[in-house]
Amino acid sequence: MGLVIDAGRTVTLHHLTVTTDTPGFTAEVQAGDSAQGSFQTVSGSSTVSAQTTFDLSNARARYFVVWITSLGSLSQAHVNEVSAS
Repeated sequence: MGLVIDAGRTVTLHHLTVTTDTPGFTAEVQAGDSAQGSFQTVSGSSTVSAQTTFDLSNARARYFVVWITSLGSLSQAHVNEVSAS
Protein backbone atom coordinates (compact mmCIF):
# COMPACT_ATOMS: atom_id res chain seq x y z
CA MET A 1 0.00 0.00 0.00
CA GLY A 2 1.23 3.50 -0.67
CA LEU A 3 0.53 7.18 -1.09
CA VAL A 4 0.98 8.64 -4.60
CA ILE A 5 2.24 12.23 -4.72
CA ASP A 6 1.88 14.31 -7.91
CA ALA A 7 4.61 16.97 -8.19
CA GLY A 8 2.60 18.64 -10.98
CA ARG A 9 5.50 18.34 -13.43
CA THR A 10 8.72 16.39 -13.72
CA VAL A 11 11.10 17.44 -10.94
CA THR A 12 14.41 16.31 -9.49
CA LEU A 13 14.19 15.53 -5.77
CA HIS A 14 17.05 14.94 -3.38
CA HIS A 15 15.08 14.15 -0.19
CA LEU A 16 11.53 13.26 0.82
CA THR A 17 10.54 13.66 4.47
CA VAL A 18 7.61 11.72 5.94
CA THR A 19 5.91 12.78 9.18
CA THR A 20 3.65 10.32 11.02
CA ASP A 21 1.81 9.87 14.30
CA THR A 22 2.17 6.06 13.97
CA PRO A 23 5.94 5.43 13.92
CA GLY A 24 7.22 1.90 13.44
CA PHE A 25 6.14 0.95 9.93
CA THR A 26 8.65 0.33 7.13
CA ALA A 27 8.57 2.27 3.86
CA GLU A 28 10.54 3.19 0.75
CA VAL A 29 10.08 5.84 -1.94
CA GLN A 30 9.34 4.98 -5.55
CA ALA A 31 9.11 7.27 -8.61
CA GLY A 32 7.52 7.17 -12.05
CA ASP A 33 6.08 9.16 -14.92
CA SER A 34 2.45 7.99 -14.59
CA ALA A 35 0.11 7.93 -11.58
CA GLN A 36 -0.76 4.32 -12.49
CA GLY A 37 2.89 3.17 -12.57
CA SER A 38 5.20 1.60 -13.26
CA PHE A 39 7.39 2.87 -10.45
CA GLN A 40 11.10 2.45 -9.72
CA THR A 41 12.47 2.31 -6.17
CA VAL A 42 14.56 5.47 -5.58
CA SER A 43 15.39 5.16 -1.87
CA GLY A 44 16.45 2.60 0.64
CA SER A 45 13.91 0.98 2.94
CA SER A 46 13.62 2.54 6.38
CA THR A 47 11.64 2.09 9.57
CA VAL A 48 9.71 5.34 9.85
CA SER A 49 10.01 7.36 13.05
CA ALA A 50 7.92 10.45 13.88
CA GLN A 51 9.86 12.22 11.09
CA THR A 52 12.02 10.32 8.61
CA THR A 53 13.95 11.69 5.64
CA PHE A 54 14.60 9.43 2.66
CA ASP A 55 17.64 10.15 0.46
CA LEU A 56 16.44 10.00 -3.16
CA SER A 57 19.81 10.46 -4.90
CA ASN A 58 18.47 13.03 -7.38
CA ALA A 59 15.38 11.08 -8.48
CA ARG A 60 13.70 12.66 -11.52
CA ALA A 61 9.96 12.03 -12.02
CA ARG A 62 6.51 13.59 -11.77
CA TYR A 63 4.98 11.01 -9.42
CA PHE A 64 6.47 9.75 -6.17
CA VAL A 65 5.08 7.01 -3.94
CA VAL A 66 5.61 6.50 -0.23
CA TRP A 67 5.35 2.70 -0.43
CA ILE A 68 4.61 1.00 2.90
CA THR A 69 6.37 -2.35 2.82
CA SER A 70 5.54 -3.54 6.35
CA LEU A 71 3.27 -2.42 9.16
CA GLY A 72 5.48 -4.13 11.72
CA SER A 73 3.42 -4.58 14.88
CA LEU A 74 0.97 -1.84 13.86
CA SER A 75 -2.55 -2.42 12.56
CA GLN A 76 -2.45 0.78 10.49
CA ALA A 77 -0.04 3.49 9.40
CA HIS A 78 -0.64 7.22 8.97
CA VAL A 79 1.32 9.48 6.63
CA ASN A 80 0.45 12.89 8.10
CA GLU A 81 2.74 15.05 5.99
CA VAL A 82 5.23 14.70 3.13
CA SER A 83 7.74 17.39 2.19
CA ALA A 84 10.39 17.35 -0.53
CA SER A 85 13.62 19.08 -1.35
